[in-house]
Amino acid sequence: MVTNNGLVRLLIVVVLILLLIPLLMMSVMMLFGGNSGGGMMGSMGGMMGGGRDPNLKKLEPGQQVKAITHCRDTYRVTTADGKTRPIWERNLRFRTDSSQDGPEKGAPAITPAGMMGDRAAVIFAAPEEMEKMIESRC
Repeated sequence: MVTNNGLVRLLIVVVLILLLIPLLMMSVMMLFGGNSGGGMMGSMGGMMGGGRDPNLKKLEPGQQVKAITHCRDTYRVTTADGKTRPIWERNLRFRTDSSQDGPEKGAPAITPAGMMGDRAAVIFAAPEEMEKMIESRC
């Protein structure tokens, strides 16, 4: 049986969780270059579609991938702004986009992915670029 004190505590926990989720999502958006050029809430469209794909030729430094290393179960993605982000290998997707809005050859982009903001996608201009960019090193 739940007492009044237990019910109040449960309600407080639920409210705190609901307040923290948007803050976490905003932090992830800022980590991956904000909402310009297709951040999480931007023009990516998500599973429901809608909106245009971002133009990956016009990237902010935090979206321009300069190096990718793999060690054990983690990829480390270094961007043009000098930041290196560790990403668990199951949470990083590798994709290609050869359209007119795709990244320049040799200049892959990283974008947030997933509904919880815990995933990312590195998008290359062509498949052969992946092997050249990803280095196995601990």
